[in-house]
Amino acid sequence: MGVMKNEDINYATWYEMYELSKNLEGEKENIETGMIWGSLWDETLQWLLETGAQIQDGEGGTREITESDINDDSSDWGNYTDATFEYRTTSGGTSTKNEGSGTKIPTGSAEYTKANNIYDLAGNRMDWTLEAYSTKYRVLRGGYCNFNGSDYPASYRTYYSPTYSFSYGGCRSALYIK
Repeated sequence: MGVMKNEDINYATWYEMYELSKNLEGEKENIETGMIWGSLWDETLQWLLETGAQIQDGEGGTREITESDINDDSSDWGNYTDATFEYRTTSGGTSTKNEGSGTKIPTGSAEYTKANNIYDLAGNRMDWTLEAYSTKYRVLRGGYCNFNGSDYPASYRTYYSPTYSFSYGGCRSALYIK
């Protein structure tokens, strides 16, 4: 199937994202892909802390990520309205995402938005997960570029009907080698 881009998933429901994530392996028989569980999201955030993941320090350098960066305010490493950073555009040039702007950027296009080589856990798009809230809802994780990093940090959790579609939803897939 190739690389899925932000533009490919606008207004996708949970069901559509589930199907997309199940079919990323293409014709490969020894690979299985799928949407991640919410518990895997939490485990990834914990792994960032345990490994001393580096994020931008606001002064051109890096520093170790903290629990506060994950749970209280993810603006220092996520694409939020209260963040400014450089990113690569889809045409290959560079652009500046300015504070006060709710600009969705191409996934993986900014060093600012990564920790341990994982991009966009904080901000940009919220990710649908396999986690359920009661029998009627599915859980999204992370924040969104139209929000502040202090209101919707990387650990943020919310839920919607799986039939709901919106421009700020995405999906983080897992890859399993059989």
